[in-house]
Amino acid sequence: MGCVAVTVRLIELDRPRSTSCNKFKLNDFHRAIIADVCAYIKSNVDGDLSLDAIARKAGYSRSHFSRMFRMAHGVTVQTYVTKTRMAVAAELLRDTNATVDTIMRRVGYSSSSGFVKIFMACYRRTPTLYRGQARTAAARAARQNHEVTT
Repeated sequence: MGCVAVTVRLIELDRPRSTSCNKFKLNDFHRAIIADVCAYIKSNVDGDLSLDAIARKAGYSRSHFSRMFRMAHGVTVQTYVTKTRMAVAAELLRDTNATVDTIMRRVGYSSSSGFVKIFMACYRRTPTLYRGQARTAAARAARQNHEVTT
């Protein structure tokens, strides 16, 4: 198979499938399961949040759960997990004095370079810089609020 043929095949695989082939529809039961899984992810950011573990928790096969989740949220399970972990990390950076290494472990990362790389992809700054800027903005807002009330 030539390079052009491989490229054409990859483009075909990337196209959304027609809905006539996909007979599965999300119902309220599926949405409730996915909502429960999302709550589980948010409260267990430091745990095993692999697709296998999450699908098993939901009681579905990997492929079926992955399809359901993507239909409901428009992103893959792993993208949702990563964004949730980064949102929790950002909150901890803003609201606590915990070290970046401590926060990294609290959101399920064991490699600081991996954590920083993903954090920078989400927030376009290092965790330390994010913390400093968030605290500066919070202090500025508090001063402005104090000036308005006095």
